Amino acid sequence: MAIDCLVADAGHTRIKLAHTRREIGAPLPRVVGEQAILYDRPIDWDAVRSWFGEGGVERGIVTGTNHSRALELVENWPKDLVTPIFIDRKQDLPIRIEVDFPEKVGIDRLLDGIAANAIRSPNQPSIIVDTGTAITVDLVDAAGTFLGGTILPGILLWAKSLHVETTTLPHVNVWDLLKTE
Repeated sequence: MAIDCLVADAGHTRIKLAHTRREIGAPLPRVVGEQAILYDRPIDWDAVRSWFGEGGVERGIVTGTNHSRALELVENWPKDLVTPIFIDRKQDLPIRIEVDFPEKVGIDRLLDGIAANAIRSPNQPSIIVDTGTAITVDLVDAAGTFLGGTILPGILLWAKSLHVETTTLPHVNVWDLLKTE
């Protein structure tokens, strides 16, 4: 038996949608279908619906570091899909946070910490690297406490700054490198 879920993440540059399936007893769900949409493009809801077939989706979840875009996504969620749960209150998440300014930690980083806690060995700390618009490197200690980390420019920002801030390095179109077709 499995639970099918439609997960949406409103990030800094795009919305990521995923069909996840969690088998009973599995520590984390696996991704069955996904799409990432830049904010200037429409979401292909017909493609999203096709992921689930006749059984439909059982759960919907929306979250993201771009709070206004996440709210907009919830407000424009198709009525024929299950009403999503909006996760935006960090204090409700099942992870202890020990940083100087917990209110400034992005929900994406805390969710990464929760995922790391689900799969790490007991009494084993975890280093988490998440790549997107930014690259975050965070630490969860052996007790499962989120201890923070650092935020670095993502690959697009690095490529652009290397070209702009040097005299001889060419501009590399990272989007062309990322194409899989």
